[in-house]
Amino acid sequence: MPGGTSCPSMAITTLTVHVQAERVVVTWNVAGGCGPFSGTVSAAVQGQPTYQTYPITAASGTVTDTPPRCAGVVIYRLTLADGSGAYVSGSASALIDRDC
Repeated sequence: MPGGTSCPSMAITTLTVHVQAERVVVTWNVAGGCGPFSGTVSAAVQGQPTYQTYPITAASGTVTDTPPRCAGVVIYRLTLADGSGAYVSGSASALIDRDC
Protein backbone atom coordinates (compact mmCIF):
# COMPACT_ATOMS: atom_id res chain seq x y z
CA MET A 1 0.00 0.00 0.00
CA PRO A 2 1.42 3.42 -0.86
CA GLY A 3 2.43 5.36 2.24
CA GLY A 4 1.70 2.36 4.47
CA THR A 5 -2.09 2.83 4.20
CA SER A 6 -3.94 -0.30 5.22
CA CYS A 7 -7.02 -1.64 3.50
CA PRO A 8 -10.36 -1.45 5.26
CA SER A 9 -11.76 -4.81 6.32
CA MET A 10 -13.81 -6.58 3.69
CA ALA A 11 -17.43 -7.53 4.33
CA ILE A 12 -20.17 -8.91 2.10
CA THR A 13 -23.03 -6.41 2.19
CA THR A 14 -25.17 -8.07 -0.50
CA LEU A 15 -25.30 -11.62 -1.82
CA THR A 16 -28.62 -12.47 -3.43
CA VAL A 17 -29.98 -14.91 -5.98
CA HIS A 18 -33.01 -14.22 -8.14
CA VAL A 19 -34.60 -16.99 -10.22
CA GLN A 20 -35.79 -15.74 -13.62
CA ALA A 21 -37.38 -18.53 -15.66
CA GLU A 22 -34.43 -20.77 -16.69
CA ARG A 23 -31.73 -18.50 -15.27
CA VAL A 24 -30.47 -17.42 -11.87
CA VAL A 25 -29.01 -13.95 -11.40
CA VAL A 26 -26.45 -13.74 -8.60
CA THR A 27 -25.75 -10.22 -7.29
CA TRP A 28 -23.02 -9.30 -4.82
CA ASN A 29 -21.49 -6.28 -3.17
CA VAL A 30 -18.44 -6.30 -0.94
CA ALA A 31 -17.50 -3.25 1.12
CA GLY A 32 -13.92 -2.45 2.05
CA GLY A 33 -10.75 -3.95 0.73
CA CYS A 34 -8.24 -2.54 -1.75
CA GLY A 35 -8.07 -3.27 -5.46
CA PRO A 36 -7.35 -5.11 -7.52
CA PHE A 37 -10.02 -7.67 -6.70
CA SER A 38 -10.19 -11.24 -7.95
CA GLY A 39 -12.33 -14.21 -7.15
CA THR A 40 -15.09 -16.52 -8.26
CA VAL A 41 -18.78 -17.24 -8.04
CA SER A 42 -19.26 -20.99 -8.19
CA ALA A 43 -22.45 -22.98 -8.63
CA ALA A 44 -23.18 -26.48 -7.35
CA VAL A 45 -26.27 -28.58 -6.91
CA GLN A 46 -26.52 -29.38 -3.21
CA GLY A 47 -24.50 -32.50 -2.41
CA GLN A 48 -22.71 -32.52 -5.79
CA PRO A 49 -19.48 -31.02 -7.14
CA THR A 50 -19.33 -27.54 -8.65
CA TYR A 51 -20.74 -27.49 -12.18
CA GLN A 52 -19.81 -23.89 -13.09
CA THR A 53 -17.27 -21.30 -11.94
CA TYR A 54 -17.44 -17.65 -12.98
CA PRO A 55 -14.29 -15.52 -12.55
CA ILE A 56 -14.92 -12.06 -11.09
CA THR A 57 -12.70 -8.98 -10.79
CA ALA A 58 -14.89 -6.46 -8.99
CA ALA A 59 -16.21 -5.82 -5.48
CA SER A 60 -19.74 -5.70 -6.86
CA GLY A 61 -21.54 -7.14 -9.84
CA THR A 62 -23.79 -9.85 -11.21
CA VAL A 63 -23.43 -13.17 -12.97
CA THR A 64 -26.16 -15.13 -14.70
CA ASP A 65 -26.23 -18.91 -14.42
CA THR A 66 -28.34 -21.51 -16.18
CA PRO A 67 -28.64 -24.39 -13.71
CA PRO A 68 -29.60 -27.94 -14.68
CA ARG A 69 -33.33 -28.63 -14.96
CA CYS A 70 -34.91 -30.05 -11.81
CA ALA A 71 -31.68 -29.34 -9.96
CA GLY A 72 -33.34 -28.82 -6.61
CA VAL A 73 -31.21 -26.61 -4.36
CA VAL A 74 -28.34 -24.85 -6.13
CA ILE A 75 -25.71 -23.23 -3.92
CA TYR A 76 -23.84 -20.18 -5.18
CA ARG A 77 -20.56 -19.44 -3.39
CA LEU A 78 -18.79 -16.09 -3.65
CA THR A 79 -15.07 -15.91 -2.87
CA LEU A 80 -13.32 -12.56 -3.34
CA ALA A 81 -9.75 -11.52 -2.53
CA ASP A 82 -8.32 -8.01 -2.57
CA GLY A 83 -4.90 -6.64 -3.45
CA SER A 84 -3.63 -7.12 0.12
CA GLY A 85 -4.49 -10.85 0.15
CA ALA A 86 -7.51 -10.52 2.44
CA TYR A 87 -10.60 -12.38 1.35
CA VAL A 88 -14.26 -12.95 2.11
CA SER A 89 -16.61 -15.74 1.16
CA GLY A 90 -20.29 -16.44 1.50
CA SER A 91 -23.07 -18.41 -0.09
CA ALA A 92 -26.69 -18.12 -1.14
CA SER A 93 -29.03 -20.74 -2.56
CA ALA A 94 -31.90 -21.04 -5.01
CA LEU A 95 -34.54 -23.74 -5.50
CA ILE A 96 -34.69 -24.87 -9.12
CA ASP A 97 -37.81 -26.92 -9.79
CA ARG A 98 -38.75 -25.92 -13.34
CA ASP A 99 -39.95 -28.56 -15.79
CA CYS A 100 -39.95 -31.31 -13.19
